[in-house]
Amino acid sequence: MLNILSKNWLLMVLRGVLSIVFGILMIIWPDVTVQVLVLLFGLFALMDGVYTSVLSIIFRNVLPQLGPCTGQWTGNGNSWHCSLCLD
Repeated sequence: MLNILSKNWLLMVLRGVLSIVFGILMIIWPDVTVQVLVLLFGLFALMDGVYTSVLSIIFRNVLPQLGPCTGQWTGNGNSWHCSLCLD
């Protein structure tokens, strides 16, 4: 992980600078920021819904079908996961 970050340090700096600029713009123009964020989230939700719907139709015979079991939580105290019953 450290090796990957050391090779891409410029991207990390760019991300930090863009975050600072975005934070300053949010403080200066809060009303415009909210409108832009609502618009971006709406576009994301719309695109994600279309993408998921199209892929589920295309791969309906490839993906496993969920069985009657809703799943069960198993774990050992440090980590938990839900296992679903698949046909």
